[in-house]
Amino acid sequence: MDITLFELPFFPEGSSLSELPFFCEDSVENSFLPPRPSTVCDACWEGPFAMHLGLPLVSPRNGQLYRRWLKEISYSTSLAKLQSRADGGCAWCRLVLRHASAYNSSYNERVTITVKGSSHTSDEDSDQSQSFQKLTVHVNNPAAAYIRARSPLRDVGSPRALAFARQHLDECVQGHEQCCTSSATSPGPRLPTRLLDCTDLARPRLIPTSGGRGEYLALSYVWGGDQVHKTTKANISTYEDSIVPSLLPRTIRDAIYVTHTLGFRWLWVDSLCIVQDSDEDKRREISRMHHIYRYARLTIMAGSATDVRAGFLQERPPPDINPHDQWAPVALPFICPLRPTAPTPFIGRPEDRSATRPQVGTVFVAPVYSEISARDYSFSLGRMATRAWCMQEYLMSPRALIFTPATLLFRCLSPVQGVGNSVYRIWNDPQLPNSLFLSGLAAPGPAAEPDPKTRKDVHTAWMAVVENYTRRAASDESDKLVACAAVAEQFHHVLGSEYLAGLWRSDLLLAQLLWAADKEQARSLGHRHTRPTAYRAPSWSWAAIDGATNHRYSMADLPTVALAEVAECWVTREDPALPFGRAKGGALVLRGTPIPFRGGHADRDANFWGVPLPSFDKVWPCQWQRAPGGLVPDKEDDAYWTDPRNFASVTMDCDVDELPELWLVPLVWQTRSDGDSQVHGIVLELAQAPPSNSSGPPPEKTRFRRIGHFYTIVRRDSGPHSLWDPLLRAVKGRGHPWTDMVIV
Repeated sequence: MDITLFELPFFPEGSSLSELPFFCEDSVENSFLPPRPSTVCDACWEGPFAMHLGLPLVSPRNGQLYRRWLKEISYSTSLAKLQSRADGGCAWCRLVLRHASAYNSSYNERVTITVKGSSHTSDEDSDQSQSFQKLTVHVNNPAAAYIRARSPLRDVGSPRALAFARQHLDECVQGHEQCCTSSATSPGPRLPTRLLDCTDLARPRLIPTSGGRGEYLALSYVWGGDQVHKTTKANISTYEDSIVPSLLPRTIRDAIYVTHTLGFRWLWVDSLCIVQDSDEDKRREISRMHHIYRYARLTIMAGSATDVRAGFLQERPPPDINPHDQWAPVALPFICPLRPTAPTPFIGRPEDRSATRPQVGTVFVAPVYSEISARDYSFSLGRMATRAWCMQEYLMSPRALIFTPATLLFRCLSPVQGVGNSVYRIWNDPQLPNSLFLSGLAAPGPAAEPDPKTRKDVHTAWMAVVENYTRRAASDESDKLVACAAVAEQFHHVLGSEYLAGLWRSDLLLAQLLWAADKEQARSLGHRHTRPTAYRAPSWSWAAIDGATNHRYSMADLPTVALAEVAECWVTREDPALPFGRAKGGALVLRGTPIPFRGGHADRDANFWGVPLPSFDKVWPCQWQRAPGGLVPDKEDDAYWTDPRNFASVTMDCDVDELPELWLVPLVWQTRSDGDSQVHGIVLELAQAPPSNSSGPPPEKTRFRRIGHFYTIVRRDSGPHSLWDPLLRAVKGRGHPWTDMVIV
């Protein structure tokens, strides 16, 4: 049995010895080993620890990595010996046994323990020092000179932490190619209408910028209710003279302090920089918010603040670690390398070295997915991850300093970094493609038509944004489309197509219609899927419901056949001047095959309804006739004869106790790599007459409303009488009379 404990990228191949600060041996002779600490056994002390665990080490002189001549270290023992040494107090043997616990092996079986390096580095890891060393140290021990990674910062508001943050910002601005390109504006970004002057912490004030240019910071935070101290028509002149800091809520005071300490003058805060009782000012400034966050030098994100009164600079508590948890961090001794008195110009042992025994420091091992080293983005953002308005602030900010409940992070177009080289990463971090940031710098005018691959990738990215966004809520339910308008406009720069209340007019519109209510996510959050009390979007848009959604249909490069087509689609906007704002009407004319289910037995589980379907040879010959209530078949008994091989998994958009009469309309057939296929479609019901203010087709056309999504798996051996194969052949041969359905 082989157990690989670490895979560590090593110093790049091809480096000459002259580039290294001094030679670092692969092992230390026993005569030069310092006394063994009680936390490890003799075998481990004279083996992997004497070889510095095979780690690439940092030079204490200039921060470069030593080149390691040993690609990996391995040794063999038995589980019985490991257990005996672990019982005797060896921390390393206990760590090995954690990994061995997944194997059902005899204690007498020999095992090989390997600590090895990987010769490759991913793009994601290339700029992160902790990617080279998965061990962390505290600063005040001898190993700190050789190990780059540090434990997560807890004193996030200290001068030391903010000095580290400024270093990250300067490195990003000066050294990250993508970040530099994305913010390359000359003579600098235009300042927002108003900004807070943070020069004097005792006397911040609101300043009109008069269209000037320069650098500023922005604050992203959760209001947590109406703001007591906000800018109004009555107090704006007073605020322009000065604002008494003690009157401001703690989160805003903390943001002013961070701005000042980082060396910046200007800060944008929505509650103070927008006149809150002026509809005209709010409309104008909200329409510019994507520019405000897009061109801020840095966005301060108060992820740990539950509301504006909470603040975010408090020292973070130590992680709650259960020492009995098999993934709990482990403290291990570390032998600091000996320094030779002179470097050796060839591979070999140093000619001389100090007789002083090496110092022993302490390193900490933690899995990259443990609570001490990684969190889901929703934890890192706290309540901000649940608020609709905060999403565009997060996604539109090219640089952000995130004050999480656990530590301090720096986020830019490169991977997220723990401030001060701390080991911390965000899982499932939502991020816009870099091309969307670069597109904003293009010359004005219509966007160039993207190539097919780029168009598909950008649509896929939009679907991911929608999934993230629908897990959030807005205080005003009518803000559903408004609160993501800035992100939509950024996508428009690349796609160039018309925005249709959350979807895009393109040849991929059918795929975009295949969103589904995410029932599992809703249950985990304790939510239900509902419709807003007032009209917000056409039923075929995800914006028509409240609740988490996902896209079960993949745009992967698999053989795909469209089983329907969009004949027409339009949206009536509340304000024609705001193409990404509120909608007041809309319709989609879908040309396809409606498959009836007029109520009856359907199996139900936690997420789906199992709906039986009729056989295609019973449905197709059936003549559809128009009746006052809509479309009905004239041979009801034949039309509803069901084939036991044909079932569809239906997810209703909103929670219902029983299924109504409905129609399933297949949209896409996709053949998978295993030879089976999937059919995806939407579920409709008859709709009421359209509102009088909605434009659309002639009233005699039957109107439907989307109420769900369905999919079914078609096995390769499903047979010639199944519903789907004849339908697929008919569609390919254009031998099937399609039905026009108007969905409102």
